[in-house]
Amino acid sequence: MSIRFNLRHAQLTGAMLLTAVGGYLVGRSSSTTEAVSGGLRARSQVIKSPQSSASEAPLSVVSGKAPGNAALPTGTPSEQLHEILESLDASSRRAGLERLGALLGATQPEMGWTLIAMIPGLADRQSFAESLIKEWAARDPGKALAACTTLPAGELRAGTTAVATGVWADTDPQSAIRYAAEQLTASARRTSIAAVMEHWARKNPLDAAAWCLQNSATNMSQVAVQELMKHWANTDPKAGADWGAALPPGDFRDSALRGVIIEWADQYPEEAASWLAVHPGSAELTQELAQQWAAADPQKAGEWALKNSGQTGMKGALDNVAATWAAADPQNAVRWIGQINDPVQKAALEKVVVYTWSADDPMTALKWAQSLRDTNDSLKQQDAVYQSWSETAPDGLAQRVEQLPRGREQDTALAHLAEAMVDVAPQQAINQALRIGDPQQSIRELRRVFSHWQGTSPNEASAWLQQNPEQAINLQPRPKKLPK
Repeated sequence: MSIRFNLRHAQLTGAMLLTAVGGYLVGRSSSTTEAVSGGLRARSQVIKSPQSSASEAPLSVVSGKAPGNAALPTGTPSEQLHEILESLDASSRRAGLERLGALLGATQPEMGWTLIAMIPGLADRQSFAESLIKEWAARDPGKALAACTTLPAGELRAGTTAVATGVWADTDPQSAIRYAAEQLTASARRTSIAAVMEHWARKNPLDAAAWCLQNSATNMSQVAVQELMKHWANTDPKAGADWGAALPPGDFRDSALRGVIIEWADQYPEEAASWLAVHPGSAELTQELAQQWAAADPQKAGEWALKNSGQTGMKGALDNVAATWAAADPQNAVRWIGQINDPVQKAALEKVVVYTWSADDPMTALKWAQSLRDTNDSLKQQDAVYQSWSETAPDGLAQRVEQLPRGREQDTALAHLAEAMVDVAPQQAINQALRIGDPQQSIRELRRVFSHWQGTSPNEASAWLQQNPEQAINLQPRPKKLPK
């Protein structure tokens, strides 16, 4: 498993680490605990200088075949590393680094760890270090974790720590999860917990679930349970979903069900949908199932959502199907919607498709909207195009506005452009609103933009109004109609 993320967190001191890691090796051999101490004593010597050939084993020990049965160069480890790094092909270079790292992790991990300083690029360092730490942690997790702390805070250190805790979970998941939850922080904690749960779920998901339940009040409980359920879904999704459904209502239950349903829907969406029909969850869960299903088979996902349109969350589910389909194949998405009989539902889904379509190809979406026979429907869909265009590419829309003749379409585009510009260039947004040809629409948009500007920058808005007193009458609120 290769884990990549950005992280900076404080290093544990040697004494803290000895307490942290050593305390989680209860029941392990004394040699393991001694290894932890040894790793801490050697901390100042690790990752300093690669010139340690005297400690390198003879060629016969490290030459030959690495895990994966692939040949390595001959020579001392540092000579082998040098030869691997000469390769200009990134894929073969990293494969060689992984093989060498795994071999050294199984035979000479301390010496191999010093070679990290010889590797110039982060991606190459990760390939070597994570392969080495995986083998090292399988033999001595305490010392492997101690070595991880000798790396500078950042992505490499966090990634190797997650690998080591995950491997530790294969033999002692309780200790590994306690270490990750109590001794790590921020992203390192989350990714290490995820690694532990992945390994634990493969062997004993019920025990992992029990830990999550016992720690449901902690900050990391939802992260842990989502990771557990995701991997539980790969082996027995129904068992995982049944366990989640039996939990009391709340965020923890929602996180558990979300983890299993999304993964289940990715592999067997119809099974997940059938289970969810018997065990209704939140509207958000139904919508996420629809989105996951639509990514693989939008036709079937749409049929399912339409068939169950009266159930909770199905309107959002239909929207998700339409948006997901439109992002991949808008033409077929609109053809599918064309078969829907309910005119209100049809128009709403068309707007979702057009809005999504316009983010990628606004001109083609606009041509489709203009081709609709029903004038009102066509105008609504054109409005959706310009709304999406203004939010995703306002500069492009500004160019489009200049190409349009005066009239309703230009007014629609100007209104959306004004709303898109109000946060970054409020005076320009005011100018766009004033360009709208329809007097009533222009005043409505002017009031909307100016009101927003007053709320965010009242002094600037007041100064503009003093410089443009002729607009004061347009900005006055409409008088309320007196009751009859």
